[in-house]
Amino acid sequence: MFEELQGEVERDATTGPARVLRCARCDTALADAADVVPASRRAYMNPHGYVREIVVVSRARNLTGDGRRVAAFSWFPGHTWEIMCCAGCLGHVGWRFEGGSVFYGLLVEALA
Repeated sequence: MFEELQGEVERDATTGPARVLRCARCDTALADAADVVPASRRAYMNPHGYVREIVVVSRARNLTGDGRRVAAFSWFPGHTWEIMCCAGCLGHVGWRFEGGSVFYGLLVEALA
């Protein structure tokens, strides 16, 4: 299902090969494909009418947030959201959602 999001293979001496989702701009590793939530690739519309396609991951790395948590217009009821950027190039790559759980919605267009 996520063939195009499988990422490149990295070798890890303890766990073997792992698929990695990377920033399309600078190649920074953002998440492991194993952390993609099944059937989570969906399109959502923001309040300005822009459709954003995301994939949800339970864990992410090499991200930096803007520090503002917003409750309005959340795609996931009961969760606030914060804009997340790649720590390597500072390009917008998705959002961090926090509520009963914490997870990340990564923009499909921002992933390699």
